[in-house]
Amino acid sequence: MTKLSSSALAAWRGHLERAQRDEAWVRSVADLELHRKEVLPQVRALLTGFLAGDVELERFRSEFDRRSRTEWSTFGLGGFGGGMFLNKLCKYIPDHATLTARLREVLTAPSDEDAARRKLREFLDYLGALVTAGMATAAQVDMPRVTFFVPFWWHAQEQAPWPIFYKSTRDALVATNVFDEGTEGAERYLRFRQVFLALGKGLDLGPWRLEQLCKRVATEPEAGGTEEVVVALPGMEEEGGERRVWLLAPGEGARLWEDFRNNSIAAIGWDQLGDLRRYDGVNAIRAKLSEGRSDGKPPRNDTLACYQFAHEMRPGDIIFAKRGIHYIVGYGVVQSDYRFDPKRAEYRHVRAVKWLKSGDWRVRDTPLITKTLTNITRYPQLVAQIEETLGIRGGNDPPPPPPRKSYTLDDACRDVFLGRAQVERMLGLLHHKKNLVLQGPPGVGKTFVAKRLAYLLLGEKAPDRVDMVQFHPSYSYEDFVRGYRPTGEGGFARGDGPFLRICNRALQDLDNPYVLVIDEINRGNLSKILGDLMMLVESDKRGEEWATVLSYSTEDEKPFYVPPNLHIIGTMNTADRSLALVDYALRRRFAFVTLTPGFEADAFGAELARMQVPSALVERIRRRMKQLNEAIRTDRQLGNGFCIGHSYFCQAPAGRAPAEEWYTLIVETEIRPLLEEYWFDAPERAEEAIAHLYDDES
Repeated sequence: MTKLSSSALAAWRGHLERAQRDEAWVRSVADLELHRKEVLPQVRALLTGFLAGDVELERFRSEFDRRSRTEWSTFGLGGFGGGMFLNKLCKYIPDHATLTARLREVLTAPSDEDAARRKLREFLDYLGALVTAGMATAAQVDMPRVTFFVPFWWHAQEQAPWPIFYKSTRDALVATNVFDEGTEGAERYLRFRQVFLALGKGLDLGPWRLEQLCKRVATEPEAGGTEEVVVALPGMEEEGGERRVWLLAPGEGARLWEDFRNNSIAAIGWDQLGDLRRYDGVNAIRAKLSEGRSDGKPPRNDTLACYQFAHEMRPGDIIFAKRGIHYIVGYGVVQSDYRFDPKRAEYRHVRAVKWLKSGDWRVRDTPLITKTLTNITRYPQLVAQIEETLGIRGGNDPPPPPPRKSYTLDDACRDVFLGRAQVERMLGLLHHKKNLVLQGPPGVGKTFVAKRLAYLLLGEKAPDRVDMVQFHPSYSYEDFVRGYRPTGEGGFARGDGPFLRICNRALQDLDNPYVLVIDEINRGNLSKILGDLMMLVESDKRGEEWATVLSYSTEDEKPFYVPPNLHIIGTMNTADRSLALVDYALRRRFAFVTLTPGFEADAFGAELARMQVPSALVERIRRRMKQLNEAIRTDRQLGNGFCIGHSYFCQAPAGRAPAEEWYTLIVETEIRPLLEEYWFDAPERAEEAIAHLYDDES
């Protein structure tokens, strides 16, 4: 057994002590261990079936390939050293009978180190003989991957004696001068194993926890380094501090309303779940609710109601209690965090609420939302209708919202992954031109930057002065500006679109700037949508002297002009092949700024650290995405406009999912479809690029 020096062990104990003080790291390791314990029996069952001859090679290959990229992704087997390695062996070695026998021999866990050495050498010799005989190329059998692929299956059978040969683990051991990668083949793995086991014994750590410590150490900053900057999370539903508005049903037909009002509470059912705080996120709640259901339908609305009531609702939020689909029976203010009250006969998920008004008001003819619990913050017209019906709009009954905080250039630079000079330049263009388009490839945060730039222009986070619309191919002037729309009585009535509505608000408040964000501005027919506004949106045509009569205006209406305090920010995806070039007339009226991927930005690393993504994974994301974007950039059919941005990785793992599982989910459900679209005529290029994203060796 290899013996480590006392100084080396002391240094590693220091690393361990720092890691154990990091609560986020401790939680992430515990989550990973829990997930691995859940899936390990599945891995072992597949291998046992293959070794026993009950599972044929093709089934073994296909199931391993699929599951290594999905539910087994926590082991990092989706790249060239895992699923792709086995795929290549099965594809390029025609003698599957011999390959099956060789695999069954080498994948059976060895009894000791000598047996391991023999197994690895014999399998490597087998592959080498195929190359020598011209039956396969060295690239096709990829022999260096053997020492990653084979020990994983040994590890699946016996975790303690056979650690997985991860590159990140080796990097940490090399960086701390306890392992030399100079050897090759079987000896390289066995030397690594000796060091790894000795270190685990010295630190009293099991293989999984030591593996995660190594990943941390591989990129751990030196002592005395600067603290990481905490930035706002791109893609959050609403900014912190702004209260939400909820619509809640107090039981069927509001039968529990008196109970809620008399006891100053709000509550929901699904009592069989017990305390909702014990579930690790949405998926765990959904799985529990799905038990015993006979219809086979996923309980999406029930799951969301439970999760939001326990985790998203917060003190200070407003609740409107409803009866049926037309009536409001009361409203109040949330006073407490979530609690589970087992003493209640029903509806045991509870929050304290100060109910301010009770009655029975019919809000509108159109039905209210039918779900038990709904966040209606994003439906300001509905909120306004309810408030007006209850007679509280503009009144003093609800407590005043928290005062708005100023939003400065420093705030914007922290929020977006851009340099100060670039943010200042965009703000200057918006002041000067009044119309700005943020263009760039998918995932660079165009919409997120647009909203933050709007807040910077306003000097505060004021959503009531920022509106957003999204253009699409069927969007028209009648939708955007003004037109006739069907009414509930079967006729038609003229109505103003979002552009006229924000213009009217801006005209009544000329001392303050307003911003309209047009998402996907190039997806619509701009000449058709803007119509007679094409001239009026110009920065030097913003005045009453340029007023004109709009389409659908009546004879007694005054001519219209775009107010000088309205600014327009558009976003444009440069990777959408289906879009025509932007109208040249519009290009003259807008300034254009190109955004690029921000993987190298310090704020990107700080954001992922805030999301509790391990630093080793952050560095792998940066490295892999840099390589992928370079391949896209140099492709003659693609180029810079098709690179993939950082925003794909800026949403926290749901329900504290293990970081590797979170990474795999992003690759499989967001990046893979994009790459398959990019290289639709060369699918092998897409598969190779995806494999690089998984490859632990890269």
